[in-house]
Amino acid sequence: MLVSFALWLVLIPLGQLLIASFQAGTLIDPAGWTFENYREAYSARITYEAIFNTLAYAITATLLSLVIAVFFAWPQNERISLGAMLYGY
Repeated sequence: MLVSFALWLVLIPLGQLLIASFQAGTLIDPAGWTFENYREAYSARITYEAIFNTLAYAITATLLSLVIAVFFAWPQNERISLGAMLYGY
């Protein structure tokens, strides 16, 4: 029952959002079906700037996380840790 309630909380609003994205006019007074909303959004320069910024941020964060993870994992893999040095593993 909890799963169905959670799906209802997610799927109903997403469905309404998808339907509204293909309608002209407003949510209260729709004026038919159209792709104009998508044409307008993807012809704007700010859309591509936002996509570029998102990708740049995600790639930078991923690379930084990878460098930090390798920095801490390498000694564990090679058994060059403080515990190995102290206890002779």
